[in-house]
Amino acid sequence: MYVQLPPDHGAMPEAANWLYSLVAARDPRSLMVWQRVAGLLHPDEEDFKDTLQGIYYYIDAICQGAERLGSREAASVLLKLHSIPVLRRQTCKTGAQADYFLKRRSMLELAVGRALARSGSKEGYEILSDYLDDSRSLLSRGALLELRRLSGKRYGKSAEVWREWLQLREKSLAPQPLTLSLDIEHNSEEMLRCLDHPQSLA
Repeated sequence: MYVQLPPDHGAMPEAANWLYSLVAARDPRSLMVWQRVAGLLHPDEEDFKDTLQGIYYYIDAICQGAERLGSREAASVLLKLHSIPVLRRQTCKTGAQADYFLKRRSMLELAVGRALARSGSKEGYEILSDYLDDSRSLLSRGALLELRRLSGKRYGKSAEVWREWLQLREKSLAPQPLTLSLDIEHNSEEMLRCLDHPQSLA
């Protein structure tokens, strides 16, 4: 009931809190920390189910930081994360996926893809393209939105079209730091006050 988007200060290990604090810094010195953390992470399937370890948050914090830094130097850290077996090839092409933990691992792979693309790495675009035909609509739509933001193109959800575009552009890909506000909800208090009045629901 009280789960929120990361960083969730009520659920994360303290070290993950510090890692998220680097996200807004956009400081290249963060790379040393990310490299150290990525080198310590060797999670398996069961580790992602252990709420005390908080593996999800460590990986997500690195990805968020790398997205906002937008540096080619971050690519090696992100590729190391993507080399973790349980974070590779997590797409679901057919049917429904009821396993919450599998979906969270897919969300992390997508986060790695976004961060790699923002770092100017073709591998990031390849990951995003691979999620375009994922059966989980939120993941596929998220991948498409990011590709459109990065490219300025309005192509549809055809992975083949995006791969052809990437093949033509891969030598000219440049880092694009994410500049969106970290807190995208600007009027939550106003929304809550409006809901106090029954006529607002009419």
